[in-house]
This record gives sequence, C-alpha cells and structure tokens, in this order.
Amino acid sequence: MKKLSRWRGFGWAQIAAGLCYAGSALADQTLSSSQAPGPASSRLPSPASAPPLSFDDPRFAGNSSEPYTRYGKFFSNGEVVEHRSWDHNNDGSSVVCGDCTLKNSRIRSNEGFRCIGSDGIGGINIDGVYIETKGLPGDHADGLQCYDPGKTNAITVRNTTFKTYNNANATAGFFYADGLGGSVSFENVLFWGGPYGLRMHPDGMNVTVSLKDVYFVGPFLYGAFLINNAGGGTMTITKWENVRSATIVNGQLVPGSLLPQPRIR
Repeated sequence: MKKLSRWRGFGWAQIAAGLCYAGSALADQTLSSSQAPGPASSRLPSPASAPPLSFDDPRFAGNSSEPYTRYGKFFSNGEVVEHRSWDHNNDGSSVVCGDCTLKNSRIRSNEGFRCIGSDGIGGINIDGVYIETKGLPGDHADGLQCYDPGKTNAITVRNTTFKTYNNANATAGFFYADGLGGSVSFENVLFWGGPYGLRMHPDGMNVTVSLKDVYFVGPFLYGAFLINNAGGGTMTITKWENVRSATIVNGQLVPGSLLPQPRIR
C-alpha cells in the first residue's frame, strides 16, 4: 500500500492514481510462466516494426520535453498527446488519464502511466510508446498501473515497450487490478523485465484481455506473467496469439519459444 500522506489535499483522481491495493499481492504465483516453459518452436523473424527498444530510439528524436510536475500530467477526456518525452523522478506517476490517447512518446521515471476509470467513450489508447520505470524506495514503479475500484475502462496498447526492473519497488510492467473492470488489448507489445512483465487480476469485476504478437524478455523476478481471478470476479482471455519469450540481440528483438496460455483460476 502506498503512503497516503503524499496525497493529502488532492482530489480523488490524484489519490486513486497513486495507490495500490494490497489485497491481490503475490496471489497464486503457480501460474507464473517462468514455471511453465512454452513448447519448442522455430524462431521467427523479428516484427517488421518492432516496439521501441530504448528511451533513445531514433523515432523519438524530435519529441518535445514535458516539464516536471510533481504528480505528473493529467490528461483531459478525449485529449490526444503525441511526440512527447517525460524524463523525471516524480513523486507520483508521470501521466494519468482515463480517456486519452498517447502516441509516439516516451517515459523514463520512477513511476510511469496510471489509468483510472473512463468518463468518456474513447478509453485509453497507447501506440508507439516506450515506458521505463526504476523506482525509488516507497514507489510503485510499474510501467502502467490501473486503480479505480468499481469503475470500468477499455485500454488498447500497440507497438509499445514496458521496461521494468526486478526490485521491491515494482510489481509489473503492466499491472491491472484493484477493482477496475473492462477490457485490455495488446498487439505488438514488449514486456521487458520486472517482478512480472504482465500482471492482471479482476478483484471483483469482469475483465477481458487480448494478446497478439506479444513478447517477454527476461529476467523476471517471479515470472513473465500472472493472470488469474484473484479477488473474485471473472478474468477472461479472448485471444492468445503468437505470445512468445524473446531476447534482444545486437539491438534487435528476436522472438523465441511460444508461451502457453495460462489456465484461469
């Protein structure tokens, strides 16, 4: 649970964006992919357009720098933000929204993107983004964390990298839990390091997730992914297509073995 003193005097959206509900912590680690290696398969060519592999990827050369704000940038409903760079050690997340689009941008901070319930109809769209988080003590250094109990959202992530480090100040590259319902779709996405790359629990809500052309590059402290019904509710995987372990060799993403779809418990 994140310290509450940091959030006194702020509205619910600010508070919600920075908290982590401890009830789902480390639940049912038996589904970790590191304990269930995928079947052998021939290596495939790297994707035609790989997700960005570093903060300094040339595609971000013309990005404009976002100024430091203590608790990050709050997007307004329907806002579209492109070609931006965040490179700060914020006290909270760098970006917060419930209904926005972030494209061709990069984040390097101790905490990354925080999503809340959608008040609009567009949900969250992330495309061509690099998010790297390395937390300081007391942080919750996930690349993207969702928190808004009882609300719903629809999140689409494409051509994006979540790089996270294996320390006690993080949970996953992408952490979806704490009573937020809705749907998440990943396509051409890289999860690189962390306690987990991807971790999802419904916590009393109904959640669907789709994965297509998704890659996991270790090392992971616990496993590549953890997806289950922790906290009650229903977690449903609607697509599991070309989900693989991978390595990075000479700056190129090299797909490896297929990873089996987890059994939802």
